[in-house]
Amino acid sequence: MGQIPNISVNSFSSFESLQFVLEDGEYLMTIDGYYDNIYGVESPIIVCLQFKTNKRESMPFGMDSGEKFSIGEEGHKIVGFHGQASDVVHSIGVTIVPITTTE
Repeated sequence: MGQIPNISVNSFSSFESLQFVLEDGEYLMTIDGYYDNIYGVESPIIVCLQFKTNKRESMPFGMDSGEKFSIGEEGHKIVGFHGQASDVVHSIGVTIVPITTTE
């Protein structure tokens, strides 16, 4: 599968578009974040995301409050995303594959 070239994230607090660009040979390993109840939204939403690769980690995008979660599996890399969103992110999931030494 191909490499995810970059990730655009709208910052929850400033609504600016930021990018986390992967370098050659870099791949996503985990996504950490927080979900919380926000006034005016019926169910909890994702309020923060942070991306961790085999080389570095991004800054947290959003507010680091609420319940923490982590998505990923040791020895695997993230190759795709799925989830639900409206004007907020309701859920996020990932597709993973084993890391091979021939990459």
